[in-house]
Amino acid sequence: MIAKRLNEMRITTPSIYKQNEQGFGWKPDWTHKELWYATAVKRILRNDAYIGTLRCGIVRTVKMKGKKVRVDEKEQYIHPNFMPAIISQEDFDQVKAIFERRNKNRIKCGYDRIHKYAGLLRCEKCNK
Repeated sequence: MIAKRLNEMRITTPSIYKQNEQGFGWKPDWTHKELWYATAVKRILRNDAYIGTLRCGIVRTVKMKGKKVRVDEKEQYIHPNFMPAIISQEDFDQVKAIFERRNKNRIKCGYDRIHKYAGLLRCEKCNK
């Protein structure tokens, strides 16, 4: 819904902003870079750089020119308050809590219709 609203308001996407400011974009042959997508909004909402944190060493290459693997958070170099924050820590924590609550009550339906009580009622025997 956020991506849809951003598209309706014609808010510039990060790739178009970068292209306008720096003269080049992330993927020059990408045809839909002017549209917002749910995955882009989700990535922005989970990025702690917006509260001023700098993270280094997030991914590591296994071998030379090999596959990149995500490094455990305990092994990353985290620098809090490294840059000016765009949003408050409280707002960021609220968004994080919403994501965790939604993952906890994850409802999978495939192509079927979701029942109106799905996620609200649970079986006391199997907890589904």
